[in-house]
Amino acid sequence: MSGTHRLAARGHPLLRSMVPILIIVIVATLSSGSLPASTSLPAELLTATQARAAGAVIPITPHHEPGGTIVEVGVPAARQVMAVSAQEQARRDAMRLLAVGSAGSVVIRDLVDDPGSGLVVAHVDESQTKIALPGVTAAAFAANEAWLAAIDAAGRLWKVNPTDGQTSRLADGPYLGSLSFTTNGSLLLIDVSSAEAPYLSQLVRFSPETASSTPLMTDPGFVFSARELVDGSVAVVMHPFGGGVSLRRISASGAAISQTPLDAKAIDVSLSDDGSSIAYAVFGDGVYLLGTGRPTRRLADGDMPRIAPNGSSVLVLGGGGSAVVGSNGEEIARFPVGTTGWACGGRCES
Repeated sequence: MSGTHRLAARGHPLLRSMVPILIIVIVATLSSGSLPASTSLPAELLTATQARAAGAVIPITPHHEPGGTIVEVGVPAARQVMAVSAQEQARRDAMRLLAVGSAGSVVIRDLVDDPGSGLVVAHVDESQTKIALPGVTAAAFAANEAWLAAIDAAGRLWKVNPTDGQTSRLADGPYLGSLSFTTNGSLLLIDVSSAEAPYLSQLVRFSPETASSTPLMTDPGFVFSARELVDGSVAVVMHPFGGGVSLRRISASGAAISQTPLDAKAIDVSLSDDGSSIAYAVFGDGVYLLGTGRPTRRLADGDMPRIAPNGSSVLVLGGGGSAVVGSNGEEIARFPVGTTGWACGGRCES
């Protein structure tokens, strides 16, 4: 589960400080021209030969590590229009990698400072599909990887064919933050009060077949992310009104199962498939790991933890690249780039 939530809640200094950046990005994207009402957007297909000739190849390298397969992606450098720290730039680059399929195909968002560049689906054979869908905030592969769901800057939900680039609008939302598929093919989405000022949110289950949504949890607060676990329950990371960050576990119907308070400054919360291991970052203070029956402990320096599906190791951004860190805190592997991710870390397998 991608719990990147520095963009959206009041009451948390770090989250609040990021809201102007989110609004600027949205306004810049929308001012470049609203999307047409038609159900298909322009797309460009590049064969491997064409991508090489244009110098547009996005290298994808799989690595088999403890916990699963990690995919290293050579994302093109972003155009910088403002001075940011090296750590923040690395984080922005890493956040452009939205999803990794089991076969190694990856979804990359447009450049944060270049909202007209669209969405790119890059494949291991070096071919690419480019879709004119600007300002994408989240994307995920369906179980069979025949299509992917994506949320644009206005909070609209789209269905995208990763091979031919055909698109259709599924819902207007607005939605924001993470999205994830469940085993029955529905989507877990965060319905917000407004894409421009998302001060309220709730978790909903969306059916792509009927284009209908059902609220799953109505607890007051701001939902950052949600994902289905292997037992069919849903793990929800949220900022309850009153403060703090909490991990709620609910049944498939929305009934409360358990609640785990996290550090009040926890960001980028990531869970193993069974929910028994939880990793999160405290900005400027490293990555922490929490396990069933084990106390929370600081695992490593770094940012943006992405835990392995089986919980045995954690992928951490830091030191100019990415590192796989075991649950004992020992570094297992290191990669020179920060744009790495677990293949189908969001359980896109059937």
